[in-house]
Amino acid sequence: MEFTADFFDASSKAWMANKIKKPNATYAYKCSFVGIDKTPCSAPRYKDTPVCWRHRGSLKQIKVADTKLQPDSIVLTA
Repeated sequence: MEFTADFFDASSKAWMANKIKKPNATYAYKCSFVGIDKTPCSAPRYKDTPVCWRHRGSLKQIKVADTKLQPDSIVLTA
């Protein structure tokens, strides 16, 4: 397989899809909440949760049977 500039551009775009650029070349994960109009929230996550401060109440509505499920794999909808 040949690695071209297009490959790296696509890889970078995919990697940045759920992240926010911060100062000093650091990154923060975006909130996983998706609104009724299918618009994803773009605020940074709150502590070790998959959502931001504003949407932290929506975590109470989720009952995860499998405790091995990673927070990144949870998609929250209104």
